[in-house]
Amino acid sequence: MLKQTMTAATVIAGSLFSVNALAVNCAGLPTWNSSSAYTGGQQVQHAGNAYTASWWTQGADPATNSGQWQEWKLDGACDGGSSSSSSSSSSSSSSSSSSSSSSSSSSSSSGAGGNCPNYVAGSSYAYGDTVSNAGSYFRCDVAGWCSTGAAAYEPGVGWASSYAWSPISASECSGGTGSSSSSSSSSSSSSSSSSSSSSSSSSSGGMKVVGYMPSWSGNVNNIQYGKLTHINYSFVLPNGDGSLQGVPSPSKLQSLVSLGHQHGVKVQIAVGGWNDGNDSAFETLAANAGSRTNFVNNLINLVNQYNLDGVDMDWEYPDPGASADNYALLMDQLARELHSRGKILTAAVVALGWAGEGVKAEVFDDIDFLNLMAYDGGNGSTHSPYSYAVDSLSYWVNRGLPRSKAVLGVPYYARPSWAAYNSKVGQNSANACRDSDGSDWWNGIPTIRQKAELARTQAGGIMTWELSQDTGGSNSLLTAMYEAVNGMPGSFNCN
Repeated sequence: MLKQTMTAATVIAGSLFSVNALAVNCAGLPTWNSSSAYTGGQQVQHAGNAYTASWWTQGADPATNSGQWQEWKLDGACDGGSSSSSSSSSSSSSSSSSSSSSSSSSSSSSGAGGNCPNYVAGSSYAYGDTVSNAGSYFRCDVAGWCSTGAAAYEPGVGWASSYAWSPISASECSGGTGSSSSSSSSSSSSSSSSSSSSSSSSSSGGMKVVGYMPSWSGNVNNIQYGKLTHINYSFVLPNGDGSLQGVPSPSKLQSLVSLGHQHGVKVQIAVGGWNDGNDSAFETLAANAGSRTNFVNNLINLVNQYNLDGVDMDWEYPDPGASADNYALLMDQLARELHSRGKILTAAVVALGWAGEGVKAEVFDDIDFLNLMAYDGGNGSTHSPYSYAVDSLSYWVNRGLPRSKAVLGVPYYARPSWAAYNSKVGQNSANACRDSDGSDWWNGIPTIRQKAELARTQAGGIMTWELSQDTGGSNSLLTAMYEAVNGMPGSFNCN
Protein backbone atom coordinates (compact mmCIF):
# COMPACT_ATOMS: atom_id res chain seq x y z
CA MET A 1 0.00 0.00 0.00
CA LEU A 2 3.77 0.92 -1.35
CA LYS A 3 2.16 1.84 -1.84
CA GLN A 4 3.43 4.35 -4.29
CA THR A 5 3.64 6.84 -1.42
CA MET A 6 4.30 4.58 -2.00
CA THR A 7 2.72 2.33 -2.52
CA ALA A 8 2.87 1.20 -2.92
CA ALA A 9 6.12 1.05 -0.07
CA THR A 10 8.67 -0.32 -0.05
CA VAL A 11 10.04 1.58 -2.78
CA ILE A 12 12.84 1.45 -5.31
CA ALA A 13 13.48 3.97 -8.07
CA GLY A 14 13.80 3.42 -11.78
CA SER A 15 16.90 2.97 -13.85
CA LEU A 16 20.14 4.97 -13.55
CA PHE A 17 20.10 8.06 -15.70
CA SER A 18 22.79 8.88 -18.21
CA VAL A 19 25.65 11.13 -17.14
CA ASN A 20 25.44 12.89 -20.47
CA ALA A 21 21.90 14.15 -19.97
CA LEU A 22 20.00 15.20 -23.09
CA ALA A 23 18.44 18.58 -23.68
CA VAL A 24 14.76 18.74 -22.80
CA ASN A 25 12.05 21.06 -24.03
CA CYS A 26 10.69 22.35 -20.72
CA ALA A 27 7.90 24.44 -22.24
CA GLY A 28 4.73 23.51 -20.42
CA LEU A 29 6.45 21.64 -17.58
CA PRO A 30 5.34 22.85 -14.13
CA THR A 31 7.98 24.37 -11.90
CA TRP A 32 8.84 22.24 -8.88
CA ASN A 33 7.12 23.44 -5.69
CA SER A 34 8.33 22.27 -2.27
CA SER A 35 4.79 22.18 -0.89
CA SER A 36 3.33 20.10 -3.73
CA ALA A 37 3.17 16.31 -3.74
CA TYR A 38 4.32 14.43 -6.83
CA THR A 39 3.70 10.83 -7.84
CA GLY A 40 6.00 8.54 -9.81
CA GLY A 41 6.28 9.58 -13.46
CA GLN A 42 5.35 13.23 -12.98
CA GLN A 43 7.77 15.65 -14.63
CA VAL A 44 8.86 19.10 -13.42
CA GLN A 45 11.45 21.75 -14.20
CA HIS A 46 13.76 23.16 -11.57
CA ALA A 47 16.97 25.22 -11.61
CA GLY A 48 17.32 24.90 -15.37
CA ASN A 49 16.81 21.12 -15.51
CA ALA A 50 13.93 18.72 -16.09
CA TYR A 51 13.26 15.92 -13.60
CA THR A 52 10.88 12.96 -13.32
CA ALA A 53 9.63 11.77 -9.92
CA SER A 54 10.73 8.21 -9.13
CA TRP A 55 7.86 7.70 -6.67
CA TRP A 56 5.60 9.77 -4.41
CA THR A 57 7.56 12.66 -2.92
CA GLN A 58 7.04 16.03 -1.33
CA GLY A 59 9.62 18.62 -0.27
CA ALA A 60 12.64 16.78 -1.72
CA ASP A 61 14.59 19.29 -3.86
CA PRO A 62 15.27 17.64 -7.25
CA ALA A 63 18.63 19.39 -7.54
CA THR A 64 19.94 17.60 -4.46
CA ASN A 65 17.78 14.46 -4.51
CA SER A 66 18.23 13.01 -7.99
CA GLY A 67 20.05 9.76 -8.58
CA GLN A 68 19.61 6.03 -8.99
CA TRP A 69 18.02 5.48 -5.58
CA GLN A 70 16.59 8.93 -4.92
CA GLU A 71 13.28 10.70 -5.27
CA TRP A 72 14.01 12.26 -8.67
CA LYS A 73 15.60 11.26 -11.97
CA LEU A 74 17.39 13.94 -13.98
CA ASP A 75 15.99 14.00 -17.52
CA GLY A 76 18.33 16.69 -18.82
CA ALA A 77 18.94 20.40 -19.04
CA CYS A 78 16.11 22.60 -20.23
CA ASP A 79 16.71 23.60 -23.85
CA GLY A 80 20.28 22.41 -23.79
CA GLY A 81 21.48 24.11 -20.61
CA SER A 82 24.33 22.60 -18.63
CA SER A 83 23.62 19.77 -16.22
CA SER A 84 27.18 18.83 -15.38
CA SER A 85 26.78 19.63 -11.71
CA SER A 86 23.93 17.17 -11.23
CA SER A 87 25.59 14.58 -13.42
CA SER A 88 28.74 14.86 -11.38
CA SER A 89 26.75 14.37 -8.22
CA SER A 90 25.11 11.27 -9.69
CA SER A 91 28.43 9.89 -10.78
CA SER A 92 29.79 10.39 -7.29
CA SER A 93 26.78 8.68 -5.78
CA SER A 94 27.11 5.76 -8.18
CA SER A 95 30.80 5.50 -7.40
CA SER A 96 30.04 5.44 -3.69
CA SER A 97 27.51 2.65 -4.21
CA SER A 98 30.04 0.72 -6.28
CA SER A 99 32.61 1.13 -3.56
CA SER A 100 30.14 -0.18 -1.00
CA SER A 101 29.39 -3.22 -3.17
CA SER A 102 33.09 -3.90 -3.53
CA SER A 103 33.46 -3.71 0.23
CA SER A 104 30.55 -6.11 0.58
CA SER A 105 32.19 -8.65 -1.70
CA SER A 106 35.40 -8.48 0.27
CA SER A 107 33.54 -8.85 3.53
CA SER A 108 31.65 -11.85 2.22
CA SER A 109 34.70 -13.79 1.17
CA SER A 110 36.38 -13.35 4.51
CA GLY A 111 33.40 -14.07 6.75
CA ALA A 112 31.30 -16.53 4.73
CA GLY A 113 30.71 -20.08 5.82
CA GLY A 114 28.20 -22.88 6.02
CA ASN A 115 26.34 -23.78 2.83
CA CYS A 116 25.06 -20.26 2.12
CA PRO A 117 26.61 -18.73 -1.02
CA ASN A 118 28.24 -15.33 -0.71
CA TYR A 119 25.96 -12.35 -1.28
CA VAL A 120 26.67 -10.66 -4.63
CA ALA A 121 25.21 -7.18 -5.01
CA GLY A 122 22.91 -6.89 -8.01
CA SER A 123 22.30 -10.63 -8.38
CA SER A 124 18.75 -11.87 -8.80
CA TYR A 125 17.38 -13.33 -5.56
CA ALA A 126 14.02 -15.03 -5.00
CA TYR A 127 11.96 -15.15 -1.84
CA GLY A 128 13.56 -17.68 0.51
CA ASP A 129 17.05 -17.62 -1.03
CA THR A 130 19.86 -17.67 1.55
CA VAL A 131 23.22 -15.91 1.51
CA SER A 132 26.20 -15.22 3.73
CA ASN A 133 27.55 -11.69 4.17
CA ALA A 134 29.65 -9.82 6.72
CA GLY A 135 30.16 -13.01 8.71
CA SER A 136 26.45 -13.78 9.12
CA TYR A 137 23.66 -15.58 7.27
CA PHE A 138 20.43 -14.20 5.81
CA ARG A 139 17.22 -15.25 4.03
CA CYS A 140 15.58 -13.09 1.35
CA ASP A 141 12.10 -11.88 2.32
CA VAL A 142 11.37 -9.37 -0.47
CA ALA A 143 12.87 -10.42 -3.80
CA GLY A 144 12.86 -6.98 -5.40
CA TRP A 145 14.73 -5.34 -2.54
CA CYS A 146 17.18 -8.26 -2.20
CA SER A 147 18.07 -7.97 -5.89
CA THR A 148 18.54 -4.20 -6.24
CA GLY A 149 22.28 -4.09 -5.57
CA ALA A 150 21.76 -0.86 -3.62
CA ALA A 151 24.08 -0.49 -0.64
CA ALA A 152 21.09 0.30 1.60
CA TYR A 153 19.82 -3.28 1.19
CA GLU A 154 23.13 -5.10 1.65
CA PRO A 155 22.34 -7.92 4.13
CA GLY A 156 23.50 -7.14 7.64
CA VAL A 157 25.21 -3.92 6.56
CA GLY A 158 22.80 -1.51 4.82
CA TRP A 159 20.44 0.66 6.84
CA ALA A 160 17.42 -0.92 5.09
CA SER A 161 18.76 -4.49 5.23
CA SER A 162 16.10 -5.62 7.69
CA TYR A 163 13.31 -4.78 5.24
CA ALA A 164 14.72 -7.19 2.64
CA TRP A 165 16.56 -9.88 4.63
CA SER A 166 16.02 -11.90 7.81
CA PRO A 167 18.99 -13.15 9.84
CA ILE A 168 19.21 -16.95 10.07
CA SER A 169 21.53 -19.54 11.59
CA ALA A 170 24.16 -21.45 9.61
CA SER A 171 22.05 -24.59 9.90
CA GLU A 172 19.25 -22.90 7.92
CA CYS A 173 21.45 -22.29 4.88
CA SER A 174 19.88 -23.80 1.80
CA GLY A 175 23.08 -24.25 -0.17
CA GLY A 176 22.31 -21.84 -3.00
CA THR A 177 19.90 -19.40 -4.61
CA GLY A 178 16.72 -20.75 -6.07
CA SER A 179 16.38 -23.40 -3.40
CA SER A 180 13.16 -21.89 -2.18
CA SER A 181 11.31 -22.67 -5.38
CA SER A 182 10.20 -26.15 -4.39
CA SER A 183 9.34 -24.96 -0.92
CA SER A 184 7.34 -22.05 -2.30
CA SER A 185 5.63 -24.33 -4.78
CA SER A 186 4.79 -26.73 -1.99
CA SER A 187 3.39 -23.88 0.05
CA SER A 188 1.27 -22.71 -2.88
CA SER A 189 0.03 -26.23 -3.51
CA SER A 190 -0.84 -26.65 0.15
CA SER A 191 -2.64 -23.33 0.13
CA SER A 192 -4.55 -24.27 -3.03
CA SER A 193 -5.61 -27.54 -1.40
CA SER A 194 -6.75 -25.63 1.65
CA SER A 195 -8.64 -23.25 -0.60
CA SER A 196 -10.56 -25.99 -2.36
CA SER A 197 -11.49 -27.68 0.91
CA SER A 198 -12.80 -24.51 2.51
CA SER A 199 -14.42 -22.78 -0.44
CA SER A 200 -17.61 -24.77 -0.15
CA SER A 201 -18.20 -23.40 3.34
CA SER A 202 -17.33 -19.80 2.43
CA SER A 203 -19.93 -17.30 1.32
CA SER A 204 -19.60 -14.08 -0.65
CA GLY A 205 -21.49 -12.10 1.98
CA GLY A 206 -19.59 -9.68 4.20
CA MET A 207 -16.61 -9.32 1.89
CA LYS A 208 -14.73 -6.07 2.36
CA VAL A 209 -13.72 -4.10 -0.73
CA VAL A 210 -11.30 -1.37 0.32
CA GLY A 211 -9.81 1.41 -1.78
CA TYR A 212 -7.24 4.06 -0.92
CA MET A 213 -7.96 7.55 -2.24
CA PRO A 214 -4.92 9.87 -2.28
CA SER A 215 -5.31 13.52 -1.40
CA TRP A 216 -3.12 14.53 -4.36
CA SER A 217 -4.78 12.60 -7.18
CA GLY A 218 -8.20 11.69 -8.51
CA ASN A 219 -11.69 13.16 -8.37
CA VAL A 220 -14.06 11.94 -5.66
CA ASN A 221 -16.95 12.28 -8.12
CA ASN A 222 -15.44 9.54 -10.30
CA ILE A 223 -15.31 6.86 -7.61
CA GLN A 224 -17.49 3.76 -8.11
CA TYR A 225 -18.91 3.88 -4.58
CA GLY A 226 -21.36 1.06 -5.16
CA LYS A 227 -18.47 -1.40 -5.50
CA LEU A 228 -16.68 -0.42 -2.28
CA THR A 229 -17.26 -0.99 1.42
CA HIS A 230 -14.40 1.19 2.76
CA ILE A 231 -12.34 4.12 1.47
CA ASN A 232 -9.13 5.29 3.17
CA TYR A 233 -8.22 8.93 2.55
CA SER A 234 -4.44 9.25 2.31
CA PHE A 235 -2.57 10.62 4.22
CA VAL A 236 -2.33 12.69 7.38
CA LEU A 237 1.15 12.71 8.95
CA PRO A 238 2.05 12.71 12.66
CA ASN A 239 4.65 14.74 14.52
CA GLY A 240 6.93 13.31 17.17
CA ASP A 241 4.98 14.91 20.01
CA GLY A 242 1.73 13.23 18.96
CA SER A 243 0.28 16.24 17.16
CA LEU A 244 -0.90 15.94 13.56
CA GLN A 245 0.09 17.84 10.48
CA GLY A 246 -2.72 19.47 8.56
CA VAL A 247 -5.17 17.37 6.58
CA PRO A 248 -4.24 17.76 2.90
CA SER A 249 -7.06 19.04 0.68
CA PRO A 250 -9.65 19.11 3.49
CA SER A 251 -12.49 20.05 1.13
CA LYS A 252 -11.78 16.90 -0.87
CA LEU A 253 -12.04 14.82 2.29
CA GLN A 254 -15.33 16.48 3.19
CA SER A 255 -16.77 15.69 -0.24
CA LEU A 256 -15.49 12.12 -0.02
CA VAL A 257 -17.17 11.58 3.35
CA SER A 258 -20.44 13.06 2.10
CA LEU A 259 -20.53 10.97 -1.09
CA GLY A 260 -19.29 7.86 0.64
CA HIS A 261 -21.92 7.99 3.34
CA GLN A 262 -24.63 8.61 0.75
CA HIS A 263 -23.68 5.23 -0.75
CA GLY A 264 -23.24 3.42 2.56
CA VAL A 265 -19.42 3.36 2.32
CA LYS A 266 -17.26 3.82 5.41
CA VAL A 267 -14.57 6.50 5.08
CA GLN A 268 -11.43 6.43 7.23
CA ILE A 269 -8.35 8.60 7.55
CA ALA A 270 -5.09 6.84 6.66
CA VAL A 271 -2.20 7.93 8.86
CA GLY A 272 1.40 7.79 7.70
CA GLY A 273 2.25 6.15 4.39
CA TRP A 274 5.69 5.54 2.95
CA ASN A 275 6.75 9.17 3.52
CA ASP A 276 10.05 8.56 1.70
CA GLY A 277 10.92 5.88 4.26
CA ASN A 278 10.92 8.29 7.21
CA ASP A 279 8.98 6.85 10.14
CA SER A 280 10.89 8.80 12.82
CA ALA A 281 7.79 10.66 14.01
CA PHE A 282 6.00 7.35 14.67
CA GLU A 283 9.04 5.94 16.46
CA THR A 284 9.28 9.00 18.70
CA LEU A 285 5.61 9.42 19.59
CA ALA A 286 5.01 5.70 20.21
CA ALA A 287 7.93 5.47 22.64
CA ASN A 288 6.36 7.87 25.14
CA ALA A 289 3.08 7.41 27.03
CA GLY A 290 2.31 11.13 26.95
CA SER A 291 2.79 11.55 23.23
CA ARG A 292 0.84 8.33 22.56
CA THR A 293 -2.10 9.78 24.44
CA ASN A 294 -1.74 13.08 22.61
CA PHE A 295 -1.69 11.27 19.26
CA VAL A 296 -4.77 9.20 20.09
CA ASN A 297 -6.69 12.26 21.31
CA ASN A 298 -5.79 14.22 18.19
CA LEU A 299 -6.97 11.39 15.96
CA ILE A 300 -10.26 11.12 17.84
CA ASN A 301 -10.77 14.87 17.37
CA LEU A 302 -9.99 14.52 13.65
CA VAL A 303 -12.43 11.64 13.26
CA ASN A 304 -15.15 13.66 14.97
CA GLN A 305 -14.38 16.84 13.02
CA TYR A 306 -14.77 15.17 9.62
CA ASN A 307 -17.44 12.63 10.62
CA LEU A 308 -15.11 9.77 9.74
CA ASP A 309 -15.79 6.11 10.42
CA GLY A 310 -12.36 5.28 11.77
CA VAL A 311 -8.59 5.25 11.34
CA ASP A 312 -6.28 3.22 9.12
CA MET A 313 -2.79 3.12 10.67
CA ASP A 314 -0.11 3.08 8.00
CA TRP A 315 3.15 3.15 9.96
CA GLU A 316 5.78 1.85 7.52
CA TYR A 317 7.20 0.05 9.44
CA PRO A 318 7.57 -0.66 13.17
CA ASP A 319 10.66 -2.84 13.66
CA PRO A 320 10.69 -6.03 15.75
CA GLY A 321 11.71 -5.37 19.34
CA ALA A 322 11.08 -2.12 21.23
CA SER A 323 9.39 -0.51 18.24
CA ALA A 324 6.95 -3.43 17.97
CA ASP A 325 6.19 -3.19 21.70
CA ASN A 326 5.43 0.52 21.36
CA TYR A 327 3.30 -0.06 18.29
CA ALA A 328 1.25 -2.63 20.23
CA LEU A 329 0.72 -0.18 23.10
CA LEU A 330 -0.32 2.54 20.66
CA MET A 331 -2.75 0.32 18.77
CA ASP A 332 -4.32 -0.98 21.98
CA GLN A 333 -4.95 2.54 23.25
CA LEU A 334 -6.25 3.78 19.90
CA ALA A 335 -8.51 0.74 19.50
CA ARG A 336 -10.12 1.25 22.91
CA GLU A 337 -10.86 4.90 22.20
CA LEU A 338 -12.23 4.27 18.70
CA HIS A 339 -14.25 1.17 19.50
CA SER A 340 -15.86 2.81 22.52
CA ARG A 341 -17.21 5.43 20.09
CA GLY A 342 -18.43 2.91 17.53
CA LYS A 343 -15.52 3.63 15.18
CA ILE A 344 -13.18 1.14 13.49
CA LEU A 345 -9.42 0.64 13.47
CA THR A 346 -7.55 -0.98 10.60
CA ALA A 347 -3.89 -1.01 9.59
CA ALA A 348 -1.82 -1.43 6.45
CA VAL A 349 1.02 -3.93 6.86
CA VAL A 350 3.93 -5.27 4.82
CA ALA A 351 3.19 -8.36 2.72
CA LEU A 352 5.47 -10.71 4.68
CA GLY A 353 8.96 -11.14 6.07
CA TRP A 354 11.05 -9.79 8.90
CA ALA A 355 9.41 -6.35 8.92
CA GLY A 356 6.07 -8.04 9.51
CA GLU A 357 7.31 -9.11 12.94
CA GLY A 358 7.01 -5.46 13.94
CA VAL A 359 3.26 -6.12 14.21
CA LYS A 360 2.88 -8.45 17.19
CA ALA A 361 0.11 -11.04 17.25
CA GLU A 362 -1.55 -9.27 20.18
CA VAL A 363 -2.44 -6.43 17.78
CA PHE A 364 -4.77 -8.80 15.92
CA ASP A 365 -7.28 -8.43 18.77
CA ASP A 366 -7.20 -4.63 18.51
CA ILE A 367 -7.86 -4.18 14.80
CA ASP A 368 -11.02 -4.73 12.79
CA PHE A 369 -8.86 -5.96 9.90
CA LEU A 370 -5.42 -5.66 8.33
CA ASN A 371 -4.75 -4.47 4.78
CA LEU A 372 -1.97 -6.71 3.43
CA MET A 373 0.21 -4.75 0.99
CA ALA A 374 0.96 -7.71 -1.28
CA TYR A 375 2.73 -5.63 -3.91
CA ASP A 376 6.14 -3.99 -4.44
CA GLY A 377 7.72 -7.42 -4.12
CA GLY A 378 10.17 -6.36 -6.83
CA ASN A 379 10.75 -4.06 -9.75
CA GLY A 380 9.56 -6.44 -12.46
CA SER A 381 7.76 -9.78 -12.60
CA THR A 382 8.05 -10.12 -8.80
CA HIS A 383 6.10 -6.87 -8.24
CA SER A 384 2.79 -8.56 -7.43
CA PRO A 385 2.26 -12.00 -8.97
CA TYR A 386 -0.50 -14.34 -7.76
CA SER A 387 2.08 -16.39 -5.84
CA TYR A 388 3.00 -13.33 -3.80
CA ALA A 389 -0.64 -12.91 -2.77
CA VAL A 390 -0.76 -16.56 -1.68
CA ASP A 391 2.47 -16.19 0.30
CA SER A 392 1.30 -12.98 1.96
CA LEU A 393 -1.97 -14.50 3.11
CA SER A 394 -0.19 -17.61 4.33
CA TYR A 395 2.32 -15.54 6.30
CA TRP A 396 -0.29 -13.57 8.27
CA VAL A 397 -2.77 -16.39 8.78
CA ASN A 398 -0.01 -18.70 9.99
CA ARG A 399 0.90 -16.04 12.55
CA GLY A 400 -2.61 -16.19 13.95
CA LEU A 401 -4.50 -13.49 12.06
CA PRO A 402 -8.10 -14.66 11.57
CA ARG A 403 -8.88 -15.01 7.87
CA SER A 404 -11.88 -12.73 8.36
CA LYS A 405 -9.46 -9.96 9.33
CA ALA A 406 -7.07 -10.49 6.40
CA VAL A 407 -7.78 -8.12 3.51
CA LEU A 408 -5.60 -8.88 0.48
CA GLY A 409 -4.06 -5.87 -1.26
CA VAL A 410 -3.58 -5.53 -5.02
CA PRO A 411 -1.88 -2.77 -7.05
CA TYR A 412 -3.41 -0.56 -9.72
CA TYR A 413 0.03 0.43 -11.05
CA ALA A 414 2.99 -1.09 -12.86
CA ARG A 415 6.65 -1.51 -12.02
CA PRO A 416 9.31 -0.47 -12.73
CA SER A 417 7.61 2.47 -14.49
CA TRP A 418 5.11 3.23 -11.66
CA ALA A 419 2.61 3.94 -14.46
CA ALA A 420 -1.05 3.77 -13.44
CA TYR A 421 -3.20 0.97 -14.84
CA ASN A 422 -5.37 3.50 -16.67
CA SER A 423 -2.23 4.86 -18.31
CA LYS A 424 -1.13 1.39 -19.44
CA VAL A 425 -4.58 0.72 -20.91
CA GLY A 426 -4.51 4.12 -22.58
CA GLN A 427 -1.27 3.14 -24.30
CA ASN A 428 -2.67 -0.20 -25.46
CA SER A 429 -6.13 -1.55 -24.74
CA ALA A 430 -4.71 -5.10 -24.75
CA ASN A 431 -2.91 -4.28 -21.50
CA ALA A 432 -6.21 -4.67 -19.63
CA CYS A 433 -6.00 -8.43 -20.14
CA ARG A 434 -2.31 -9.08 -19.46
CA ASP A 435 0.27 -8.46 -16.75
CA SER A 436 3.26 -7.33 -18.79
CA ASP A 437 4.41 -5.79 -22.05
CA GLY A 438 7.91 -7.16 -21.65
CA SER A 439 9.36 -4.16 -19.84
CA ASP A 440 6.66 -3.33 -17.30
CA TRP A 441 4.61 -5.50 -14.93
CA TRP A 442 1.18 -4.91 -13.41
CA ASN A 443 -2.04 -6.82 -12.62
CA GLY A 444 -4.50 -7.09 -15.48
CA ILE A 445 -8.13 -8.16 -15.17
CA PRO A 446 -7.49 -11.96 -15.14
CA THR A 447 -4.96 -11.69 -12.30
CA ILE A 448 -7.14 -9.28 -10.34
CA ARG A 449 -10.04 -11.72 -10.64
CA GLN A 450 -7.82 -14.62 -9.58
CA LYS A 451 -6.65 -12.74 -6.49
CA ALA A 452 -10.19 -11.62 -5.65
CA GLU A 453 -11.37 -15.23 -5.85
CA LEU A 454 -8.51 -16.19 -3.52
CA ALA A 455 -9.64 -13.48 -1.12
CA ARG A 456 -13.24 -14.70 -1.31
CA THR A 457 -12.30 -18.20 -0.15
CA GLN A 458 -9.24 -17.51 1.99
CA ALA A 459 -9.60 -13.99 3.39
CA GLY A 460 -12.01 -11.34 4.56
CA GLY A 461 -11.83 -9.07 1.55
CA ILE A 462 -9.66 -7.27 -0.97
CA MET A 463 -7.99 -3.85 -1.06
CA THR A 464 -6.30 -1.68 -3.67
CA TRP A 465 -3.74 1.04 -3.90
CA GLU A 466 -5.17 3.19 -5.41
CA LEU A 467 -8.52 4.25 -6.85
CA SER A 468 -7.46 7.15 -9.07
CA GLN A 469 -5.29 4.76 -11.12
CA ASP A 470 -8.26 2.74 -12.37
CA THR A 471 -10.24 3.24 -15.56
CA GLY A 472 -13.86 4.27 -15.43
CA GLY A 473 -15.00 2.01 -18.25
CA SER A 474 -15.84 -1.63 -18.78
CA ASN A 475 -12.20 -2.65 -18.24
CA SER A 476 -12.17 -1.26 -14.69
CA LEU A 477 -10.09 -3.29 -12.23
CA LEU A 478 -12.42 -2.32 -9.39
CA THR A 479 -15.32 -3.80 -11.32
CA ALA A 480 -13.40 -7.04 -11.88
CA MET A 481 -12.35 -7.10 -8.23
CA TYR A 482 -15.87 -6.48 -6.94
CA GLU A 483 -17.44 -9.09 -9.20
CA ALA A 484 -14.97 -11.84 -8.34
CA VAL A 485 -14.85 -11.26 -4.59
CA ASN A 486 -18.62 -11.53 -4.55
CA GLY A 487 -18.71 -14.69 -6.68
CA MET A 488 -20.15 -12.96 -9.74
CA PRO A 489 -19.23 -13.80 -13.36
CA GLY A 490 -16.89 -11.36 -15.06
CA SER A 491 -18.51 -8.67 -17.19
CA PHE A 492 -15.38 -8.00 -19.27
CA ASN A 493 -14.29 -10.71 -21.66
CA CYS A 494 -10.52 -11.15 -21.95
CA ASN A 495 -10.74 -14.22 -24.23
